Amino acid sequence: MNALKNRGFTLVELLIVVAVIAVLSSIGIAYYRYYSLKAKVSEAKVNIESIRTCEITYASETSNYLTTRRMPPLAPTPHPVQWVDTDGLFTAIGFKPAGAVYFRYKVAKITSHPIDLLKRYRFGKRDTIPETADEDIVIIAAGDLDGDALERQGSAKFEKYSYYGSTDENREIFGPQHDDF
Repeated sequence: MNALKNRGFTLVELLIVVAVIAVLSSIGIAYYRYYSLKAKVSEAKVNIESIRTCEITYASETSNYLTTRRMPPLAPTPHPVQWVDTDGLFTAIGFKPAGAVYFRYKVAKITSHPIDLLKRYRFGKRDTIPETADEDIVIIAAGDLDGDALERQGSAKFEKYSYYGSTDENREIFGPQHDDF
């Protein structure tokens, strides 16, 4: 009888092992999600830098910057979509990202601080960018990385896009604005 009792694991030992595995799994999944979203953000940073370089090159040849009229609509999913140059700006300056993108991009002339400009985008005042500003530009990237871009609470609709941006004179990329991950 003692030989049979010493051969297996007790129920308590098995429950402890399962609990330890569950805790380690939950920690691992959380870190995986965080680093996966951070990797997607790197696309915005690389493309903002590329757009800035293309705009500066274009401006050195033509003495002005090209700007987009509106930001293209976002894809409703956190999955990458094929790049579409809706108004031909990016083709004109020589920018085309490699492969599908998680973010949409806009180039605008600015007269205010770039963070203020991002706040305008956040609160729905997208058509208030003055097109007759000095020759300074801001490049803005907006994306829905975690699939919750539009949230409704009653009749109110809240946007939860992640915004990043940079100017032609400052290589620092500001953001994230309204990043919820």
